[in-house]
Amino acid sequence: MSRQRILLFAPHFAEYSLRLATGLAARAEVLLVVDGKNLTAECEDVLVRDARAAGVRIIAYRYTSTLARALWFFVIMARAVLFRMDVAHLQEQADKSTARLIKALSRLAPVVLTVHDPQPHSGVDAERARQTAGYRATMRSLARVFHVHGDYCARLMRSTLDAQDTRPIVSTAHGVILEPTAERLASPEPKRVLFFGRMEAYKGVDVLLDAVDHLAAKGAPVHLVVAGRGPELDRLGDRLRNTPGVELKASFLTPAEAIHEFQTSSAVIAPYRDATQSGVVAAAIANGRPIIASRVGGLIDAVRDDVEGLLVPAGDAEALAEAIARITSDQDLRDRLAANAAASAQTLFSWDAVAAKLIDAYEGLDVRGTKA
Repeated sequence: MSRQRILLFAPHFAEYSLRLATGLAARAEVLLVVDGKNLTAECEDVLVRDARAAGVRIIAYRYTSTLARALWFFVIMARAVLFRMDVAHLQEQADKSTARLIKALSRLAPVVLTVHDPQPHSGVDAERARQTAGYRATMRSLARVFHVHGDYCARLMRSTLDAQDTRPIVSTAHGVILEPTAERLASPEPKRVLFFGRMEAYKGVDVLLDAVDHLAAKGAPVHLVVAGRGPELDRLGDRLRNTPGVELKASFLTPAEAIHEFQTSSAVIAPYRDATQSGVVAAAIANGRPIIASRVGGLIDAVRDDVEGLLVPAGDAEALAEAIARITSDQDLRDRLAANAAASAQTLFSWDAVAAKLIDAYEGLDVRGTKA
């Protein structure tokens, strides 16, 4: 059987998409069309070289103007035709350009759509989703197969569809990102814990700060590094800067700097109030670091309690403080959870495992088919 020809379109999540393309390239011919600015920000040169060495063809587009956006549409479509794709696999981004592209690509090949958030997070994301609902509806109507991360997201995705809609939903883990090379491995500081990523209200930064206060009151202070930017920085900035033991890093971190933060921390904290998938958890797994996460949404699929980390009730600062105290004071527990996380990075969270499930989904499609 000839190798399938897969076009991947990535208007965001460049590192995720590059690693996915590399995983797929072991089994298929892959053309990755990726936002060039995002590629430069997220992917070091060695990662791009490794992808090309694996056989991935890369087109890095840049929407620098309205004219450039129009020209790139024709360039991408021309390359898609020349590539003779069997499947068009897109990362969902609800905007006019991506909706237009998926319409055109769907006339050439069946579409697989990776949906990172089947329903928007609470807060700013929900308002943004309302503004782009039409584009999202267009994209989802044209997909032949949906790809999500975890059973929770699969159920959530199914709940957004009509009862008679039987289109397949393929669930995989969110593959590892920010994976360290051998020379970047470092020993974690026992009392250092990390909150990483964009600071939105649903991520529970205030709950984490309450937990730090609980620990200080009990005479068990920790060194919390908060690395990220976002709306919550405006609301909680003074508290973040003035709470003893909290180190705020509100600037952009390069991949190397981000990996260093994961490597030097003994645990990664995800105190979210609601959640679908989590790239932060995937990065923690890649770095072999335990995760302390809320027992909510898709985090339950990604973090097994007492295996890769500890789960606590969402919004419960005292329970979160207790979990942080357990991990930072018990080296045997830290070592066991870290070893399990590192093992999961090579198995469940590996891009080879993700690619294998997606290849099966691609092979179930009729080439040049249309939505039933």
